[in-house]
Amino acid sequence: NHNEQNYLVLFGFPYGCCAQQLTIITTTKNTISVVFDQEFEYTQLTDFDDDGVLDLIGRESAYEIYEDADSVNAEIGTYAPYNVYSLTTPEAKLNVDLSKRYNEENYVYAGLDYNSKMRVAYPKEGFDFKPFLSPIIFTSNIRPNEVLDLNQHYMDTIVFTNYNDNYDYLYLVGDKNGTEVMLICGWIEEIENYDFKQGDLLEIEWEIVKRKYAGDDVYFYSENVITVRKLND
Repeated sequence: NHNEQNYLVLFGFPYGCCAQQLTIITTTKNTISVVFDQEFEYTQLTDFDDDGVLDLIGRESAYEIYEDADSVNAEIGTYAPYNVYSLTTPEAKLNVDLSKRYNEENYVYAGLDYNSKMRVAYPKEGFDFKPFLSPIIFTSNIRPNEVLDLNQHYMDTIVFTNYNDNYDYLYLVGDKNGTEVMLICGWIEEIENYDFKQGDLLEIEWEIVKRKYAGDDVYFYSENVITVRKLND
């Protein structure tokens, strides 16, 4: 009940990434009206700006997570802004100013439209911070003092240590100036042709690539070997 009006909020059944159907009915002594009826991920019903009109806050599209960002205790997902509808009669109206304000205070604001290409960092479970826009910054222990580019080819030398096949991909493990480095290598079925021994000095051509975890829709970025040549034992 708000200002002598009753509000009945009806939720549909959520399915996958789609927002649930949400219907809001208002009643007074003499009238009954459907003021809102669409797919909408409900967050809150409140008088957000204290103007005497209830405001519906939620999302028209749910965000989707597709990448880990352990270095900032976050997961990277799509941009899915909140919308604020003022529950005026005969129907609710999208309040652009309140929507912008709510996103700036509680989320991140880059417009009111869902954007699958915009990267937003969401806190992982156990962490509490406001989501933020996340540019892609690539770094590597192979070149620790540089900002690197995706799919750019680099040439370096490392000292071979071993192979590691405990992950979804086979990794070549080496040492670069006392720091362990790991690169995905593409010769899982041809490994016998690369009979390196511990301590061999290798010249590697490599790049940073975007890959997908096996059986999952979450992506990650990793160093990837393109070519490798033994320089000496």
